[in-house]
Amino acid sequence: MPKIDLAARERSIIEHMLQYCEQLEETLQEINHDQKRFLESHTYQNAIAMCILQLGELTKQLSYDFTKQYPEIPWRIMARTRDNYAHHYGSMDFSLVWETAIQDVPVVRDFCRKILEAL
Repeated sequence: MPKIDLAARERSIIEHMLQYCEQLEETLQEINHDQKRFLESHTYQNAIAMCILQLGELTKQLSYDFTKQYPEIPWRIMARTRDNYAHHYGSMDFSLVWETAIQDVPVVRDFCRKILEAL
């Protein structure tokens, strides 16, 4: 079996993470960053929550060495958020989803862009 190019794998994961960050941003733009509109729409809630869930899933695929190298990103929290969304979706607090989308995802997006420029 051929050896996996770890750097290429990490790059691919980060590229996918950036795509989900950008999709989330597109959804926010579609509703003009209007929290009330978000909270009233299952469609927007699902779209944004799915992007956040996918970010957490992709986080789990990054190597330990990679995540250790960049402690400024809360990798474990992202992974736990994914687990919470996947296993407790019916009891999700969409006000917290909104906060994550507005405050945390832009930090992850900027990180992904910076890393992709460096890799």
